[in-house]
Amino acid sequence: MPYLSVYNNLIQGHVIMRQTRFDTHKRSELKDIYQRIRKMNVDQPFYKVTFDSKTQEYTLGVKDKAIDLSSMLKELGSDDVTNNVFNQKTLVSDAPKAVTVESIDGSGVDEMEPMTVEVDSLSEAQVNTGRFLPSGDVNLADGQYTFTVGIEDSYYSFQFNVAAGSTNKELQTKLSDFINKTKVGLSARVISNNGMSAIELVSKAGGTKNPDGISFEFEDTKFPENAVRGIVGQFGLNKVAKPAVNTCFRVNGEYIETSEREYVLNNGIKLDFHDTTENPVTISAVVDDAPVIEKVSGFVDRLNAFLDFVKEGSAERRSSRKLLFEMSNVMERYKGQFAENGFKINDDGKLEIDKETMIQAIREGSMEQFFGPDSMVSASLLRRFADVTINPMDYIDKTVITYPNTAVKQPYSPYVTSVYSGLMYNNYC
Repeated sequence: MPYLSVYNNLIQGHVIMRQTRFDTHKRSELKDIYQRIRKMNVDQPFYKVTFDSKTQEYTLGVKDKAIDLSSMLKELGSDDVTNNVFNQKTLVSDAPKAVTVESIDGSGVDEMEPMTVEVDSLSEAQVNTGRFLPSGDVNLADGQYTFTVGIEDSYYSFQFNVAAGSTNKELQTKLSDFINKTKVGLSARVISNNGMSAIELVSKAGGTKNPDGISFEFEDTKFPENAVRGIVGQFGLNKVAKPAVNTCFRVNGEYIETSEREYVLNNGIKLDFHDTTENPVTISAVVDDAPVIEKVSGFVDRLNAFLDFVKEGSAERRSSRKLLFEMSNVMERYKGQFAENGFKINDDGKLEIDKETMIQAIREGSMEQFFGPDSMVSASLLRRFADVTINPMDYIDKTVITYPNTAVKQPYSPYVTSVYSGLMYNNYC
């Protein structure tokens, strides 16, 4: 068959387009394609065309791109629950500055009902500020001192040597460094004010199990007989400046308390707390905007590339301008709907994405309707792509020889267009 040889010759230098489940057709869809081609051929004139290499590349390219865009548009509007990108859910908070949320394993998100969270307090670390002593004075007798620090349910014993003539600030600095090196969950530093200095101690973990707000405590266990006080008493290490505070919150009215600034509920949903709340925060499952934006961005990129391809072709063939006009007409007609869903039409007639508006449209559900099966926008674009796919020869320059006599009823082969243009697509018709 000579037409098959022509196709095989052309296809050698042609990039095979991606295959999707929308590239296979039901009997009813094939019948519809058959009827459209047959109806088109009734009024299709016989013509002569200069089918040079550039025209061949353009004709194949514009058809390929139209099929690809049609498949992407159908994917976005698919009612397949498993593969529909709009069925992927994520958890959001309507007050992320106070509470953020995520699912640990992703399960149960789709079935989750909206819940309210109220935050009364956030966990805070205990802070002890010791006695302010004259920095240069020598107040502590030399010798070996022993003390214990209790942190929640754990206890640690330490020995600390004091050399003769050591000043208060020297000992405070040495003791702070000693505590920091032990890594028991406390941080220490020396603070100074007007020649006076003291040790400040802060628990590294916030909150506490103790109802009195004490998460750590020191105790002198032994000091030299010539010393009036031990290390703890001398430097006032147990002087609480700020007790520990727990995170207290309510989920759907149920009170919960934790020492952390995060909490995992029984259904695997993790809450992170950043601030207290005056009004309840609503946590709900919404469409995950990330995969939708990725999919839509791919469609926009392909559509813009398609318009660029046609525009480049219009410089050499006037008939290509017809396709540009048809596409521009669709986008202008639905300009308002494009804008509401985060699409901007620039001066070149191409699309740009307004991410903030698009995210809002995705979460409110209007984006799904924009691409859905009942969308006038999608239907109009699909008709344009179908016209290009069925008869790409309509968009190249040609010399009309004669028009058919439509008054005489005669059979028309539904494949005349494809055979005439050398476009026998095995995955399309």
